[in-house]
Amino acid sequence: MKRQVLFIILLIFLAGTFFRLYKLGTSLSGLLVDEASYGYNAYSIVETGADEHGVLYPLVFRAFGDYKLPVYAYLTAISVKFFGMNSFAVRLPSALSGSFLILIAAALIWKVTSKNVSATVFASLLTAFSPFTYILSRFGYESNVALLLWAGSMVSFVLAIDENKKKQQYMFFVLHAVLLALTWYAYVAYRLTTFLFVLIMYSYLFLKQKQWKLLLVSGVTLFLLFLPLAKQALSGSGIARFHQVGLFSDTGVTRKIIENLDSCSRHLPMKLCSVLYNKGTMYSYIVVSRAVLSLSPSFLFLFGSEDLPYLSISMRGYFSLVLLPFFYLGIFQFFLIQTDRQDSTKKYRSFILALFISSVFPMILAGEPNILRGSSLYVLCSLLLTGGFIFATTWLRSLPKRTFLLLSSLIALFFFLSTLELYLTYFTVHMPKYDGAYNVHVVKFFNEIYPKYTHTDIYIRPSFSDPITYLAFTQHIPPLEYQNTVQWANLEPSGFQHARSLRNVYVSNEPSDTLCTVFLTNLVDANPKFTYIMSVPSANGALNLLNLYSVGNPQQCPNNFR
Repeated sequence: MKRQVLFIILLIFLAGTFFRLYKLGTSLSGLLVDEASYGYNAYSIVETGADEHGVLYPLVFRAFGDYKLPVYAYLTAISVKFFGMNSFAVRLPSALSGSFLILIAAALIWKVTSKNVSATVFASLLTAFSPFTYILSRFGYESNVALLLWAGSMVSFVLAIDENKKKQQYMFFVLHAVLLALTWYAYVAYRLTTFLFVLIMYSYLFLKQKQWKLLLVSGVTLFLLFLPLAKQALSGSGIARFHQVGLFSDTGVTRKIIENLDSCSRHLPMKLCSVLYNKGTMYSYIVVSRAVLSLSPSFLFLFGSEDLPYLSISMRGYFSLVLLPFFYLGIFQFFLIQTDRQDSTKKYRSFILALFISSVFPMILAGEPNILRGSSLYVLCSLLLTGGFIFATTWLRSLPKRTFLLLSSLIALFFFLSTLELYLTYFTVHMPKYDGAYNVHVVKFFNEIYPKYTHTDIYIRPSFSDPITYLAFTQHIPPLEYQNTVQWANLEPSGFQHARSLRNVYVSNEPSDTLCTVFLTNLVDANPKFTYIMSVPSANGALNLLNLYSVGNPQQCPNNFR
């Protein structure tokens, strides 16, 4: 790259990094349960070399039965070592991954567009300021680290297939394989993503370009790096997450089929109804509808994941609405225009098609589209949006100079204003409104209220996930004490297993009848045995999210409440 271009990219990188790190640990005092789990396991690794279950330097972290992968855990351990166990340290690996993604995206577009300067700057701005990457970077999401590795592997792949010198070509292919393999150790959804990409692109290169030696080296590298994880990946624990959230774990599908058959059979022969309503047709409909939704304006540009406030911004998509025409122009540019074979858009069609299949289908097999499971979708979207940008700017340059400058300035101004409005909405409206989704009230209870009740037993109704994990994180429970004294509930059919007690805290739907114990619940309890003590409100004070009661009269227990 030219120095001027590098300087612009560097400025964008610094600006994007600033917005990712700004109040990273304090803009919300809450903590997602996975963040608390990663943070405490990282703390345990730093202090004892073992995870919360006492396993020394595990390759997979059992946690509460979701079997967390090692990349984010060990990156967090490094962060915790330097900054202590807090929300900033837990989120820092994700924030930095989002920052470096800006540089990786610039490198990918620079190569794919044959060193198009304006396209490279556009891709950098897109990555730095789009809600898609920003939201992933603000919390401790292992999916964001996997996205960085995935994007890096795509850059290496493009460099490899375009390199003429054999030595450098082998080097890029090996780097591609290493980064691709690391995604398996970072986020579980990338296992299928990687498999599909390798199957499609490697088959294409073998059949069209006969590069079997390069593919063999890359394939062997992938195989060797996969071996340490193979046993776990193919075991029950390796596929536990898919059983927990996968397409075929939804019992509602079977129920819906039975309801449809029952209704249909009253009007038509059962054989005909069975052809119309069965698992094959139902699952096909679900897969196709989710695939369409994942690339729809509704999901990408308008509303995002409306039912998941921690993965979206109120009434906002994952890209600025002004970029919507670029998205469809990009599809037109890459797939519908008949171009000369030397054109870069023609050259990378198979690559982009492989990205589409490998990014979309793993996400939709695990539920409704969301950017956490589908973070790999960003690489595809950035390529399509940039392709549309190139198409649009080429057309605009054919207009009179004044018209070109006017339209370009209006688009740039709208993008700037919409981005500014989005950030202001995120910090001043969205997060305070949905603070319950970020468990602000949970952290507030353990940080501010729990220390007053360390001399009495506390029973917590499991209205939020894993209270014991939050207790261990917020109170910095020594790992050896945790490993030796925590009590676990029975293993659930889904594969989850949650801690049920530690120190004076017990997870239970009902409290003990013993006087001088307290009960934390999300319900308003009218039990005459209970005496109301206090509530934990939402950030705006509109709702009481948790209520604290004592069993009996607190005045009878002066030594228990301090």
